[in-house]
Amino acid sequence: MLRRKHFSEAAGGSSPMEHADGLRIEMAKALLETTKLPAESVAAKVGFGCLDAFIRIFVRRTGTTPDGYRGRLSGGAGEGGQQE
Repeated sequence: MLRRKHFSEAAGGSSPMEHADGLRIEMAKALLETTKLPAESVAAKVGFGCLDAFIRIFVRRTGTTPDGYRGRLSGGAGEGGQQE
């Protein structure tokens, strides 16, 4: 069994939850890059039950909102832009 201390060392010092959040955010970024799904659908697909939690963790990890991230990719309006 992998204990928390050993997991933290193997995961670069992060907790199991931080590691899981990082994986979810990477999957969310891929969906934002390749689909037109709204942020709420992306959050659900990657395992976040709450849109607010998804946005808060996404911003903490990337420095921007999911809409802002998608806007930067397309050179579009970003956070204020419309999504289909």
